[in-house]
Amino acid sequence: MPKKLVLVCLLNFFIAAFLGLLLRYVFVQPMEFNYRFLTHAHSHIAMLGWVYLMLFTLIVHYFIPDKKPIYNRLFWVTQFTVVGMLFSFPFQGYAAVSITFSTLHIFCSYYFAYLIFKHHKTENTVTSRLLKWALAFMLLSTIGVWCLGPAVATVGQASAFYQIAIQFFLHFQFNGWYMFAVIAVFFHKLQLQDSKQFRLFFKFLIISTILTFALPINWFAPHPVLLWINGIGIICQLIALFYFVKIVKSPLTKLLKTQASITKHMYGFALVCFLLKIVLQSASLIPEVSNLAYQHRNFVIGFIHLTMLGVISGFLFAFLLQNSLIKHSKTLSFGIYVFILGFVSTELILLIQGGFFYFGIGLIPNYYLLLFLCSILLPLGIGSFIYNILNTKKMSQKPLKRHKALQPLSREHHHGLLLSWKIRAGFSKNIEPERIKTYADWFFKTHLIPHFEMEEQYVFSILDPNDELVKKALADHKLLRRLFADENIEMALSKIEEVLDAHIRFEERILFPEIQKVATELQLVDIEKIHQNADFVDKLDDEFWK
Repeated sequence: MPKKLVLVCLLNFFIAAFLGLLLRYVFVQPMEFNYRFLTHAHSHIAMLGWVYLMLFTLIVHYFIPDKKPIYNRLFWVTQFTVVGMLFSFPFQGYAAVSITFSTLHIFCSYYFAYLIFKHHKTENTVTSRLLKWALAFMLLSTIGVWCLGPAVATVGQASAFYQIAIQFFLHFQFNGWYMFAVIAVFFHKLQLQDSKQFRLFFKFLIISTILTFALPINWFAPHPVLLWINGIGIICQLIALFYFVKIVKSPLTKLLKTQASITKHMYGFALVCFLLKIVLQSASLIPEVSNLAYQHRNFVIGFIHLTMLGVISGFLFAFLLQNSLIKHSKTLSFGIYVFILGFVSTELILLIQGGFFYFGIGLIPNYYLLLFLCSILLPLGIGSFIYNILNTKKMSQKPLKRHKALQPLSREHHHGLLLSWKIRAGFSKNIEPERIKTYADWFFKTHLIPHFEMEEQYVFSILDPNDELVKKALADHKLLRRLFADENIEMALSKIEEVLDAHIRFEERILFPEIQKVATELQLVDIEKIHQNADFVDKLDDEFWK
């Protein structure tokens, strides 16, 4: 996954969090800026600069084997529109310049959807269906944006038509595009296969996403039928949740066994927020609750942040924590737990204050100051995450002086990286997957298995068995063994290319330097005696990569 693109996404998230901090500071110390304009900037950067572009990066990384240059160019054009919105919304709100940039962003999203529909390649119908529907909901949501102009021109911004158009965009962005795309990547990570239970989950999730839009319509155009439609949607959502739990329980348990503690905690955080979101939406079956949520701004903001920061950002962080861009360290743990603490504390304050407003109690003592201070933790946590990636990047640029005992293993790593490159080259040349798999299987049996056994018996043992780095390396080995045995050839090859490349870079940049730092000279001499350097012999009867 390209580091520059991930860093840009996280920087957008940091800026959005900082703008949110300013919005809360203004109630502590009045400042000279237009609050509504800055709110527009905050929401647009968070949604379109952080979530949209991060999903863009993940989808291209996981579902596009042949990563054509057009994706990189489109990313930067889209980022240009985000920067344009950042420097226009705070000063003019919705006006000519900001509308131009947001419209350009929509056109970029249309082209992105076209490219993904055209180039995405996966034999897994689970992720393919989720991805297609995610993009369909993204395209559908923009109808709400195109309705805003006619709404203002005909009936004005205070009209039900205008407000419903905004809710249409937000509903199908959050509950459609974002949610379906996140679930697609999540199920890809779990390697879920098609089943009757998945198909039921999928159908009920689509139906619930469409029908629950009746609730925001009812806020502006009340009608008893809309509440019944929303009720049916909520029931479908609960059925979808039932099947979701059934299909992810076993593969998620297996996945988490191979992950570092912080990754487990982040997945747990995201899933708890996901469950809480559905529980709160289910409460809207009670008319008083749905009206209460709409009438009190604290509850509205709290629910939006639950979805945006808890569910969507929680999953996005969990996906990033599994990537080789991240070095698991105290700084990373600090950033993640600070972010979670900031989220939980601000949500609790908003919830308690909303309850105070409902019962007519008034403000919590020092409410705005408390909310501001807890909000500081959000950009602090995101900033620590960015620092971790920058620090890992800087480490990777330093020349690594490998001890001579470990040099043969490093040379074998080079050939492993070449295997990943050959798989990518085969995909780009539209080579039959069976030909690529024949070579990959030969390489696995001839080179990778002996390499894994050497590392596991004599190299990893230098560190403590409970060391997080060793656990990750062993988990990678276990995953690669399973992938090479997978009968879904094309999907397995795509995953092997990705996992092997990331694993080797992790060992070279992080694990081996740590081992070399801890190992005694006697231990290194023993490795040198056991593992002698040998010339690499390749299989050249079918050079499909040329």
